Amino acid sequence: MPETLKFKLYQAFSKSENGGSEVAIVHPSDLPHTGKTKQEIAKKLGYPATAFIHKISGDEVAASLYSTKEKLSMCGHGTIGLMTSLIETRRIKLNVAGKTLINLKLPTGTAKVEIKNSHEQPPLISLEVQPPTFRNDQVETKRLLRILGLSPTTILPEYPIETATGDFVHLVVPLNRLSDMKQIKPDFPAIISFCHEYELQTLALFCTETEHPGKDIHVRDFCPAVGVYESAAAGTTNAAIAGYIFRHNLLKAQSSKVLEITAEQGLEIRKPSQIFSSLLLENTTIKKQLVSGVATWSKSGVIYL
Repeated sequence: MPETLKFKLYQAFSKSENGGSEVAIVHPSDLPHTGKTKQEIAKKLGYPATAFIHKISGDEVAASLYSTKEKLSMCGHGTIGLMTSLIETRRIKLNVAGKTLINLKLPTGTAKVEIKNSHEQPPLISLEVQPPTFRNDQVETKRLLRILGLSPTTILPEYPIETATGDFVHLVVPLNRLSDMKQIKPDFPAIISFCHEYELQTLALFCTETEHPGKDIHVRDFCPAVGVYESAAAGTTNAAIAGYIFRHNLLKAQSSKVLEITAEQGLEIRKPSQIFSSLLLENTTIKKQLVSGVATWSKSGVIYL
């Protein structure tokens, strides 16, 4: 008789089961799961991320995260979905007032997670991310525009295309208008080749014109090199873009101590998402950076191994 494994599916960075980026949560099991087996399970499930829970002890959660192609050192939307699932199944206990602090132990290190409880809204999950560093890889702009189906006039003038390195490696591309974002026609095989050549994981495009009021940026993120054609919501990508915005002073900070950015993403693929980025500042540097959001359960299932 085949072995089975239960999982829960969450839509991260969305209050709706029709939006956000999908993450499958696999709870502890007696089944022996090696790294190879976990990768096979993640590939078979086919979601942008799969989180395997290994152990929960007090304020520590040990887990591992996989895309359909590789083990992930970090995953923003995977963490948002994972923590929401642990809250809903009462595997972690929330403070009645204030924030609950969790140490997420991953194979490559420990990430800090803050959970803000609310009686009227879903818990807000905040993941502390590594502030990105930037470099100019001098990519072939004409080739980049060609594989995205864009013209030279779509690039935001006077701002560079830069590579952001943090928990992932993103090529950050600023565009002029919302209409430019809408007309992107990605050539996915060519994007994979481009990303491999320049050692990138995603192409992160944004503009400061938005479809919905109350949002600061509109984001599209192409990640076929790591198993997702276009991400509906990506925490690490938004962290990279937020760092770029601060670096080039594209949005005004709310004070000398904080820059908060609300992004809309996933609209073109009909999975609307909302991602919050917070940059806590000290003089001209980022002292601490968070990506935040909520997640919504959409279904439960069983996979046959």
